[in-house]
Amino acid sequence: MPEPTPNFSAKPLTAKAKSRKKVVRRRPPVKKETMPSKREIDRRLESIYEDEGGKIPNMREIQKVKRGSPVLGFFFTVLVVGALVAGLAWAGFFLLPSADKFSESNINLEIIGPQFTALGATTTYTINYKNNDQTALTNAVLSVNYPEGFVFTASSISSSNAGHTEWTLDNINPSGEGSLAITGRSYGSLDQKFSWRIFLNYQPANFNSEMKKAATLETQIDRSPLKISISAPDKITTGQEVAITFKVSSNEPWPVNKLELEPLWPENFYLVSSSPKIQNNKWLISIITPTSSPAPTEFVFRVQGKFSENAEGLIPIKARLFLPLNEKQKRYQVAESEIKTELAKNILSFNLAINGSLKDLASQPGDTLNITLSFKNNNQTDLSKGTLKLILDAPALKRISLLNWKEINDKYDGAITGEQISDTARRGVMVWNSSKIPALAKIKAGQEITVDVRLPLKTGQGLSLPDLKEYKISATAEASFTDSTKAGQTVSSNPIIITVNSDLKFERRDEVSAKAGEAEEHAVKWVLTNGFHPLKNITLSADLYGDIKFETPTTPPAGTANYDESAKRFTWTIPDMPESVDVLALPFTVTLNKKNPTQNTLVSKVHVQAEDTITGQKLDFMGDEISLVAE
Repeated sequence: MPEPTPNFSAKPLTAKAKSRKKVVRRRPPVKKETMPSKREIDRRLESIYEDEGGKIPNMREIQKVKRGSPVLGFFFTVLVVGALVAGLAWAGFFLLPSADKFSESNINLEIIGPQFTALGATTTYTINYKNNDQTALTNAVLSVNYPEGFVFTASSISSSNAGHTEWTLDNINPSGEGSLAITGRSYGSLDQKFSWRIFLNYQPANFNSEMKKAATLETQIDRSPLKISISAPDKITTGQEVAITFKVSSNEPWPVNKLELEPLWPENFYLVSSSPKIQNNKWLISIITPTSSPAPTEFVFRVQGKFSENAEGLIPIKARLFLPLNEKQKRYQVAESEIKTELAKNILSFNLAINGSLKDLASQPGDTLNITLSFKNNNQTDLSKGTLKLILDAPALKRISLLNWKEINDKYDGAITGEQISDTARRGVMVWNSSKIPALAKIKAGQEITVDVRLPLKTGQGLSLPDLKEYKISATAEASFTDSTKAGQTVSSNPIIITVNSDLKFERRDEVSAKAGEAEEHAVKWVLTNGFHPLKNITLSADLYGDIKFETPTTPPAGTANYDESAKRFTWTIPDMPESVDVLALPFTVTLNKKNPTQNTLVSKVHVQAEDTITGQKLDFMGDEISLVAE
């Protein structure tokens, strides 16, 4: 479409007109486009698709050609194929069996054998193992933790260690299996449960770490060929001697050659004699098979003893049989028996008490024995011609007794006689009859008579205590009388054993001096003396109070000294005090910085503890405190 022709003025512009009139620039008009007609479109398409001959090809027959980058197509193909391969691999790992996959659950391990056995019986336990996996097991080792009391005798495969607890199996192939039979004897307490624990250590062929499989089996000894029987009278009178018999028997040969029979006596029983001799309250049974005859199957033990009074009517007599199995004093109870017998009161009630005790007790040289004999006529009739006797067997040296008979205190002045019963012991006997105690001539029904005696033990003066070979005092008493039938009778009291421990003594010394101001210095010394038995594990301890300053000794004479400042507790520990050391003294200083009117004690009572190496008993007593109150 032709553009319009602009009009120009022929009249020239003046200078003033130039300065006043703004020049406006005009944009040329935008040419308006129109849509081509349908005929024009068809004509243009025909010119594009017509061939050289001017013909239009059939569009449906034209083959489509896909064009793109060949490199990009290659990488795309590799990615798709890789994803498919990875998916198939994971599916095969989880869904398909593979020789490279291992599962511990495919390893079977078990132990088979009797759960209930007889004591000492020979038993065999079989351990089975199998590899149900497709992976071989390498470095396989089978180990066993035996039940307590099991004694190994043989195994179907030779063990790889001296204790017969390990077996080397090397490799176990897929589907491979095997077994191990172990034979031995079972010992232990009846009805006690024991446990077998077995382990299979191995390494899968495709693994770098060791693995373990475990199995257990619980067993129990429920019967024993050994038996204990006890026989005693159905009714026993207090104070009268009685016979008790113990028998140990076996209904089959016994494979062990050592047993221990231990009777359990009531507290009111006094042993007079035994056959064979009992030692440490037990009999040792040695079963040795003779060359010409079979081993005995029954062992008999007899005792003679007396019973003192007891509040209970029926009293038990027990016995236990033990099997000592090793050198560590470990033993198993393999049999037990008990009977009960009726204890009838005697027409005369008779008891012996020493220092307030009816039972065994401990003492030290220098102590005083407060002895009391008490008896009562429980009969409804009178008794006559009564006699009391006190018997004391004590350690002695060169016919000199540890008991200080010269210092005895007895208001009835009983007759005393002495007798040397061995090279190391001497017996003292005190007797009271009607000439000493008139009431013994006729003891009325319900009447009670008491005799008190004070008898001290000697100290080291006049007697070399370390040279004494014995350390026990045996005390018993007897009462004789005539009953209403004119028959003479004798009853015994309860026996008492007194263990004489070492004569360890403690002394506290305190020297006080004033310092500047309100301070008060205490030079304290703890002194130990001992002259009878050697001691060990000695400990002295005390608490300190108030505003104090404590000075620990730099070099104790023995052991170690320690002051706990936070707890204000001072302790002196001594490992041992041999016979060659009879005195140990530890000095230390306590300064009381400021007195408190309400404070009465500076150092508490001293707790002294020690162990007598000869008697095996522990010494435990309290020493004096340091008081701030003027006496």
